[in-house]
Amino acid sequence: MTPQELYKKYFLDNSFEREHLWQLFVERFDVRRAIYPGSFIHITASFHIPYVFYIDTDRQAKKFFSKSEVVMKMIKKKKVYDETTKYDFLPINYTKKLNLEKNTFDLMISQYAGIISQPCKQYLRKGGILLVNNSHGDAVSFI
Repeated sequence: MTPQELYKKYFLDNSFEREHLWQLFVERFDVRRAIYPGSFIHITASFHIPYVFYIDTDRQAKKFFSKSEVVMKMIKKKKVYDETTKYDFLPINYTKKLNLEKNTFDLMISQYAGIISQPCKQYLRKGGILLVNNSHGDAVSFI
């Protein structure tokens, strides 16, 4: 399955892009850098945020992001900002120590990946935002 087909299957066909959410965060909180542990292939954040750091161990995500030219083309086709688009992807377990600078991200995204806040909150800048759906109790564990 191509990256476009995979993204369509999981996000477009299920109306799960939620572009209005990303746009709201950018406008309201001036989000420029986000970290997305357990992202799978949910690249919609990159349509609105110039730099997103994706982390996932899923084999489909690894294959998807290995096609970096295709993924970048998908992002550039829908991006709504003028800045240069940048993303990174790490195919590792986000609960392990990451080789990232602490306190650098404006937004940390927790959708359905379990509790990401505890192992990853050190990468969120002071005053940064945790966007969480709380399906695994992550909002409560962040406190």
